[in-house]
Amino acid sequence: RDELKYVLVTHSPDGEQLVRFVLRSERRLADLQSAVPRLLAEVPSVRVVTANLHPEHKAVLEGDTEVALTPRTMLPMRVGDVTRLLGPRSFFQTNTTVASALYRQARDWVDATAPGVLWDLYCGVGGFALHAAVPGLTVVGVETSSDAVAAARASLATMPDAGSVEFVVGDATSTTPATAPDLVVVNPP
Repeated sequence: RDELKYVLVTHSPDGEQLVRFVLRSERRLADLQSAVPRLLAEVPSVRVVTANLHPEHKAVLEGDTEVALTPRTMLPMRVGDVTRLLGPRSFFQTNTTVASALYRQARDWVDATAPGVLWDLYCGVGGFALHAAVPGLTVVGVETSSDAVAAARASLATMPDAGSVEFVVGDATSTTPATAPDLVVVNPP
C-alpha cells in the first residue's frame, strides 16, 4: 500500500512478457522479490521481472534505478525477420505489426539507395539499424540511453551475418561517428 505506482507489462509477439513494478521506494522490495516465484508459477509466460524505483512525484513513468528480480533481464521481441532483445528501460514500438511494416519500408529504401554508410540517429534498441544491416553496409546507431544501446548490442550479437554495425551512446545532435554517412535514418524526425 502506498508503494506501488504502476505495473508495466510488455507482451512480445511470441507470447512472452516483461513485467515492471514501479515502486516509490525500496521499502517493499524484499516483499516483491519473495512474490516473484509465485508470479512466475501462475503466469509461466513471464520471462523478465524488474522493480523500478521512482521516489519522486513527477510526470514521468519511471525512475533511474532498475532492479532485476529474475535472472533474465531482456525479453526477445521478434519483429519481421529480426529478433531484438528488449531491456526494461528500452523504448520499443508498441505496435509490432506497424513496426514491422516501418522497418520493411525503411529497408526497401536503404536497398534502393545502396549506401555504403548508414547512420541511425535516435536508434533506441536498434530497430532500423538492425533491419538494414547487411554485409557490405556500415551501420552506426546513436542513442542517448545506455540501456537501449546495451539491448541493441545484445541483439546484434545474435546476428552473425549483420555486417559492420556499431552502436554508440551519445546525443544524436552532437555525436559524430568516425565515418560520414551516405544515408541517415532519423526516428523520431
